[in-house]
Amino acid sequence: MRFIEFNIKYEVTDNSVMYLVYRLDDNGNITNGALSLREVQRGLWQAKLDVSDDYANIVYGYELLSGDRVVANEWLGTPHTLRFNCINRNYIVHDMWLDSPAGFYSRTNLFRFFDKTETVLDEPSINWYNRSVTFSVYATGLRSGERLHLVGDADVLGAWEPARALPMQQRVPNRWSVTFDVATLWSGALDYKFIAVGEDGSVRWEAGDNRHILLPNFEPGTNYFYQLDALSFDAPSLRIAGTVIPLFSLRSAHGWGIGDFGDIKLMADWLASTGQNILQLLPVNDTTVHGGSEDSYPYNCVSVFALNPIYTDMSQLPQLSKARRNAFYQKEREALNALPAVDYAKTYRLKINYLRELFDETGEEIRRIGHEFGAVTGRPRRCGWLDLVALKYAVMISGVTDLIMMKSDCLDTFETIKVCTSYIVDGQPSDQWPFDTYANIEPVYTEFKGWKSDLTHCRTEEELPQEFRDYIAFMEQYLGVPIKIISVGPDREATIMR
Repeated sequence: MRFIEFNIKYEVTDNSVMYLVYRLDDNGNITNGALSLREVQRGLWQAKLDVSDDYANIVYGYELLSGDRVVANEWLGTPHTLRFNCINRNYIVHDMWLDSPAGFYSRTNLFRFFDKTETVLDEPSINWYNRSVTFSVYATGLRSGERLHLVGDADVLGAWEPARALPMQQRVPNRWSVTFDVATLWSGALDYKFIAVGEDGSVRWEAGDNRHILLPNFEPGTNYFYQLDALSFDAPSLRIAGTVIPLFSLRSAHGWGIGDFGDIKLMADWLASTGQNILQLLPVNDTTVHGGSEDSYPYNCVSVFALNPIYTDMSQLPQLSKARRNAFYQKEREALNALPAVDYAKTYRLKINYLRELFDETGEEIRRIGHEFGAVTGRPRRCGWLDLVALKYAVMISGVTDLIMMKSDCLDTFETIKVCTSYIVDGQPSDQWPFDTYANIEPVYTEFKGWKSDLTHCRTEEELPQEFRDYIAFMEQYLGVPIKIISVGPDREATIMR
């Protein structure tokens, strides 16, 4: 076993406690964990973690807790990463709390695209130094082909000669590190700087005064790791042109009276043909509250994840099965396109109604076959694919021991049979019944091959088609209870006891 000692400076004014949240890779002993730090002196927190001697990496971050409440946590754009690049060595880590770093904007995909800087990640190297130190730093604003080097007053750091500077490695985007041997240092006091070296040998020096550090007396077999202040080079000087336009204004012939997501590509192609580089849109998140023109303000979004259905590219969807309904929507679409301005309320209602009709056709077919209408009112009942997650929850809370399956024959004509086996809730997968009905919930279906045969003539389980039996077996396994009775028709004798 070996240990990692973590040290971080962070002053608190209350009774909050610092925690280390971490995970090791597949070669470590621990995959996830949390470790409390103690304040060894004012503003200095410390903790020790025992790990295996196997080669591994650890990814971690810090958070501050007051009771069970997280009161502060680090910027998670690039977490701390520690490479165990010296076998059977202990590590002493001196970290810094990571807030959003200087030059954060230059890390965005936009700037990286126009800077044409390729992020090349290095493979970890193994250094067999008995006493070593690792410097790690965040660097932004590197130009295409540039790599970061460390240079300083010690001979091991090149004695201020850029040609002898230590090349650093980039193992995660924008984070560079280098490990060097301290056995040759005559003093623990180091002056140093970072330089960016281009493929042609050109050198750009880090701005500002020299950095200075006083290293401790190194114990043999111990590696010291220092997370240093982030550095930034000048952002690239860009002269680019583009267009700013709201999506609803990108109306095209294929649209429904409003610009849609398909029009973005048309606009992007036009921008490229005219030598422009940027297309900026107003927010396209879902703003639907009332379903009318009052929802048109793009900054009143109800979700940071959901997109506004009014921008659905209807040309990418299949047509309805009924020609009469397709003709109706085509006529309405042409009328909306002929308007001089966007009729937000009418466009929204028309698109939503079409989507409801399109996705309700399966339910309508099941309703028709099963005669699912109110006996007195004639009101159509809602029909659709079986939700096994909801049924499993009902089985659990009601203590159900056996199930009865009715109207199995209603599924005889379908090419594919679906059952809901999980959800996507607010963008996250879940196999639990969602109690928050206001969440954005999307069913995830498991599909089965339809049996495409008449079940009404079956009177024994052996007569049932194999596809149907597979369907039953899956449901029983998922629910954990047997299906004892299966109805395959409207007649009383069309009942199979299992």
